[in-house]
Amino acid sequence: MSDIVFAFQIGGKSINPEEVEDEALLEEINYVVATIYDQVGDLVCPEHKEAPRFLCTGNNFDDISVETHACCQKLIKEVKKRMNV
Repeated sequence: MSDIVFAFQIGGKSINPEEVEDEALLEEINYVVATIYDQVGDLVCPEHKEAPRFLCTGNNFDDISVETHACCQKLIKEVKKRMNV
């Protein structure tokens, strides 16, 4: 997998996936990450050599939205294309 970075804020709380002990919550996080990886793959900006970053927010995992952050608009455009957004 690439260097894609994910951040989660669910129910107003930041969640570090590496510190999650609850199996159900970890399963939800892994599902979101896998879904995005399936769409984006190992995408890296050809100019800046950076991977996109994703902020996943919502009241719960049924109501999640994903914000894309990147080194440039060109990379954001490619991410949105691959995610059909």
